[in-house]
Amino acid sequence: DKCCQHPTKHLLLCYCLLNTCWPTYAGSRTNKKKEIFKSHKKYSFHIVENNTSVSNLGKEFSRSRCYIKTLIYKKYLRAFKRNTKINIFTELLIKSMAVRGFSLASIAEKNSLSEGAVSSVISSCYGLCSWRKKCKKDSLRRRHKQKILRFIHNQSVSITRKLVKESCYASFYWLNKHECDWLNSCLPKTIRCYKIKRVDWSERDIISSSLINDVLSQGQYSMSLTSLDALLGGHGWLLKYRDKLPMTMILLRKMELIK
Repeated sequence: DKCCQHPTKHLLLCYCLLNTCWPTYAGSRTNKKKEIFKSHKKYSFHIVENNTSVSNLGKEFSRSRCYIKTLIYKKYLRAFKRNTKINIFTELLIKSMAVRGFSLASIAEKNSLSEGAVSSVISSCYGLCSWRKKCKKDSLRRRHKQKILRFIHNQSVSITRKLVKESCYASFYWLNKHECDWLNSCLPKTIRCYKIKRVDWSERDIISSSLINDVLSQGQYSMSLTSLDALLGGHGWLLKYRDKLPMTMILLRKMELIK
């Protein structure tokens, strides 16, 4: 709008618009790719009849190879055997090893495959992944139990829960969370902590007054409170806790050692 254009450009634009044939559609355009993807049977048709590879299917339908392979395995299209390494016998061997609890690395090494290919075959079998998770948890439970039992068996001294917890830290807390009843039955019972009784100052007052009376009855009136407290054990009872020893204080006042 702000700058002027050369008239020749306008003439060329008009010529192109008038002499170009633009296609006209009577109705709405149909997307062939969506129609193909609506039915999973079209996949099997392309795979079986045309013997098409996954890469060519991905290019033809504008989808990734992983998406097409996942769809093939989920819909159990057994006719897809373009991969010469994964055949029906390889699948049976992979599933049998997976059921018995072998790891992905060992299964892949046995069949000369990648762990991703083995994982895709295992995922295609219904219930196999949950079974492997259960087996892994059971194996972990047995290993932790065996570690606790072996530690208890090899100890010659008396076993306490604190000693087991310090020596088998991970196993103790895993079993305490998932197998609490078994752990409590296996370990010795907890030692109940008894509360230490408080000082009975009335009894202490009687003892201290009798001791001081015996000392003072011998004629040693020149003794101070510090020396008397040292005779009682040097705990500072006569200096700090006078209000808790009334009988002793009465005796000391009687002997004129305190005012």
